[in-house]
Amino acid sequence: MGFLSRHKSLVFAIVANLTVLLSLEAIVRLAESVRADQAKTRIVNDSLAGLVFSPELGWERTPGFKGPVFDGILREFDAQGYFSIDSKRVGDRAKKKVLFFGDSSTYGIGIKPSDTFVEVVNELMPDVDAINLGVPGYTSFQGMKALEKYLPLLKPAAVVVSFNHNDRRAVYYGDEPDSTKHFQKVYRKSMNPMHRANHILGAIHLSGVLAGVMRRAHLLPRPPQQFRIDRLRPRVDEASYRKNLSEMADQCERQGIPLIFLVLRDNPLRTGYIDKGVESLEAGNYKAAIEYLTPVAGSDLWYSDLARINLRRAYEAQGDRASAEQNIYSLYPNPSLHGGPPQRLDSAYNEIMRQVAREKNVQVVEGAASLAADPYVYVDNVHFSPIGHRIVGKLVASRLATVLEQPAPRDVEVAIRLK
Repeated sequence: MGFLSRHKSLVFAIVANLTVLLSLEAIVRLAESVRADQAKTRIVNDSLAGLVFSPELGWERTPGFKGPVFDGILREFDAQGYFSIDSKRVGDRAKKKVLFFGDSSTYGIGIKPSDTFVEVVNELMPDVDAINLGVPGYTSFQGMKALEKYLPLLKPAAVVVSFNHNDRRAVYYGDEPDSTKHFQKVYRKSMNPMHRANHILGAIHLSGVLAGVMRRAHLLPRPPQQFRIDRLRPRVDEASYRKNLSEMADQCERQGIPLIFLVLRDNPLRTGYIDKGVESLEAGNYKAAIEYLTPVAGSDLWYSDLARINLRRAYEAQGDRASAEQNIYSLYPNPSLHGGPPQRLDSAYNEIMRQVAREKNVQVVEGAASLAADPYVYVDNVHFSPIGHRIVGKLVASRLATVLEQPAPRDVEVAIRLK
């Protein structure tokens, strides 16, 4: 007698259960397809396309990667993790190298790698090899560590540094401010087989639904839904930001490498109410401050936390503690190693960058002011279009020409590449 004959009931039960589970999975996938795929925004936690965990840097570009990343733009990295367009420049000994360290604005989120301000510099300065070392989500701490790695490796003639937005982003439930200890812990966790199993299960939509049911039944713990904004910390606080920038300046000085700080800022069209509110608050006009800040604080926006922080200050300055307490809670966002919404003003960190530049004799390029003159070059909260990258690239090239004692950049219009 065959196996199927002897165990017909068992086989039937297995097939039936698999059919039910696959049907449920199909239904859940169909239902979830109508929503935006939030995983694409969780660059490091849920979508490692183009990035890999690192015990020293937290994460870095994946060597040998080729494909679209979370913004849908095709990226290609060589075997060392450099942009493929930079591969020849890395090994070129005939030209002076300029290294660009930064976050997603340097990396070029939302635009082709050939349109970044780094490439604009490379085109305007034919005697220079501009190398883009920007990585999405990076803070000044990661930039400091990246300098330690790449300065002795590439021996540049100059360095351009730009960090701000990610430093100011909130540290939430279960996370810590940027540090070597934190990144090593994250790396060890990423190598844990259970973490990998959870990552695979996370791709199965049915498992997510079942986990939600189990949380509602109190069989799984729920993450906090709200946080007191007075207990949130940025990934890099003001003192640490100053320390990181100073250390970068010291690294370059020890090796005789000129350093340039590139000052950027958030989209002024998104921060206008907060900027006006804080300006009124500092001037003692609390009524105006409250009027400016209230609409943003009451909205589910990227800058709502920042509005609540300053709205609370305005109410406390008026002596209205009851209203101040009503603006003390923040909603818990989707988890990301990049942090939550910003907890500090961009202007505060930019002023620290300028102060360090004065103390350490570092050159400054004021990209923020030039971009703010035409805020429509921004495509979201912080990133700008190829037009914005051309503006920044021309500014940086002009300053580099002075620093490197080279001829002024070629007086040509840098084209936006449409193909």
